[in-house]
Amino acid sequence: MADQKEDSRSWFLRISSGTVFGPVSTQGLVTWAAQGRVLAGNEVSTNRKQWCNAESLSDLDISWYIEDDERLLTGPFHRRVAEKIIA
Repeated sequence: MADQKEDSRSWFLRISSGTVFGPVSTQGLVTWAAQGRVLAGNEVSTNRKQWCNAESLSDLDISWYIEDDERLLTGPFHRRVAEKIIA
C-alpha cells in the first residue's frame, strides 16, 4: 500500500458469507485486521468490482502462523490475533 499519510483510498471488505462492509479508510482496514475482523480468505476492494485476498496486502500484516504440538501450522493471522490465540 502507499504511504498511509497520503493514502486516501476507501476500502470494502467482503467476508466468506458474501457480506460487504465499508467503505473504510486504509488505516481503518489496518485496525480491523489487528482486531481480527479481517481474516485470511476475506477479500478487499477499492471499487467493489476487483477483489483481492486480504492477506495479499502487506500493510494488513496477515502473515503469522501458529504451530501446534503436532507441528501443524494454522493461519495466516494478524500478529495480534495470533498472540491472542496463543495466550
